[in-house]
Amino acid sequence: MEGKGIDVKGKIRKVVYIILGLLSLIAGIIGIVLPIFPSMPFLILSSLCFAKGSARFNRWLSMIKPYGNRLVYIGRSKLTILKTKAAILTLAAIILLIGVCFIQNTYIRIIIICIIIYGYYRFIYNTKKNKTTKG
Repeated sequence: MEGKGIDVKGKIRKVVYIILGLLSLIAGIIGIVLPIFPSMPFLILSSLCFAKGSARFNRWLSMIKPYGNRLVYIGRSKLTILKTKAAILTLAAIILLIGVCFIQNTYIRIIIICIIIYGYYRFIYNTKKNKTTKG
């Protein structure tokens, strides 16, 4: 089948991105309704997944008011603004830490804290990497 030029891996990857986009969109919609649940990080994730999975879904998401304009701006800038990255990472870390307070399982607490540490590691590493490649 590979001789015919069918890119099965690419199609599977697009389907996975669309499914992840739909799941994060549902979480974002729940966040709009529930004030304690964040909506924007999930909508950003949804936009990024749709951008990789389906141009049609991405256009549809960008037309939704009032979030669509923000998502288009973030998608175009590719989150290169350092303050935006720091704000999103801090918000995510705070939400995860609140979850840690309510979870009784020690192993899950450790996993969540490791995720937060890894997020900050990637943020700092990518920031240093971008500064060294630009100069």
